[in-house]
Amino acid sequence: MMPVHQTSSPTLLFANPAPHLLSQLKQLGFNCLVADNLKQLFTLSHSLPSPQIVILDPASCPTHSLVPLKTLAQKNPLIFISSKQDTATRLFAAQAGGSAFLTQPLTLVRLMVQIEALSQRSDPLYRVLVLYNNSKSQMLIENTLKKSGMIVNSFNNPLELNEQLTQTQPELILLEHALSFCPSSTLAKVIRQHDLFAEIPIVYFSTQPKAHIHPLQEEGDDFLLLPAARSLLTKTVIARIKRWRKLCNHLTQDSLTGLLNHGRILDLLAQEVARAYRHQTPLSFAMIDIDHFKAINDFFGHPTGDKVIQKLAQLLKQTLRKTDSIGRYGGEEFAIIFPQTAASVIYPKLEAIRLKAPHCHLGGKVTLSIGLAELGKDTPTFDKLIKAADCALYQAKNKGRNQTIFWQNKRIPLSQP
Repeated sequence: MMPVHQTSSPTLLFANPAPHLLSQLKQLGFNCLVADNLKQLFTLSHSLPSPQIVILDPASCPTHSLVPLKTLAQKNPLIFISSKQDTATRLFAAQAGGSAFLTQPLTLVRLMVQIEALSQRSDPLYRVLVLYNNSKSQMLIENTLKKSGMIVNSFNNPLELNEQLTQTQPELILLEHALSFCPSSTLAKVIRQHDLFAEIPIVYFSTQPKAHIHPLQEEGDDFLLLPAARSLLTKTVIARIKRWRKLCNHLTQDSLTGLLNHGRILDLLAQEVARAYRHQTPLSFAMIDIDHFKAINDFFGHPTGDKVIQKLAQLLKQTLRKTDSIGRYGGEEFAIIFPQTAASVIYPKLEAIRLKAPHCHLGGKVTLSIGLAELGKDTPTFDKLIKAADCALYQAKNKGRNQTIFWQNKRIPLSQP
């Protein structure tokens, strides 16, 4: 599964937006431009560099606007927001080239998830794992998919399966049907035994014209005959991975912030710990807590508290790297994984985030307490790394809050004060 990628906020072009959505998006740092009608929207779009994300209601789009909307959609993702759910309305949005169709009532998080997904679509970096028996098949697949900009890893020893899954984190597995070591369907069952890959797309392939296989009966999703299906290979892989990503987002996202949820951020941390040991690279982990959050909820109300959490989530996504994974650990706590990076490098970045935090709440000052830890001889395991960051966080709280503490060796015992 993919970590959440961080991107700068895209420009959003609205035609007759809902005032509350527009206000909330602006507070979260999005650059929102408004057009009074479609003609003004087209003019505004042409005057700006592509891509922007265009958000509009199909009810405001007459039938004759279909052609210009199609042209607009070629360079700019279109999000349709409608109070109608009938097939005719959805059909118009699809014909216009819409990338997403959302229905009212619409929450801010649902819209943010779509905006962020569409703003990342130019950087797919699809990850494919190939288990082959015939090296000619392997070369054909690698050459075809790599030309499309995919990350392809291949191996031919089924006993390396666990290591390959952990190391490459594939989004699709291409499995040669005629394996010499064991039946491919048996190996597919082994893949399905891994919780993280229980639903991953598995596509069988073969170079034998007489190969007969029913992939759905053998733990698979599709079957390709090579090389006759070479022209379909890339399209099949992309379509399957896109569906996989949507499923992953649905299962792993926090509903309030769109960040990774508690379970998923811990799964990723376990994987990164294993990867750090395998490649002998540094790994840092941080926990962030909003100070006096209960007082914010009590004084300003829970809706305001939710907005504070959302705004901090947006600040983290805009500030951190694409390679960093951000999760909502629980309540007002956040967890961040920094792969291949020492804590000494991360510390000033966390301090910069802490200093920006007051902007997360216009009605009063918000401060953050942050605990930081690095994988090492005193924190050699997944559990101890989490404990170290948690203890550093509590130390920051006990020292007066609004600060970042780095857990180093045994200066802070691995127990809550």
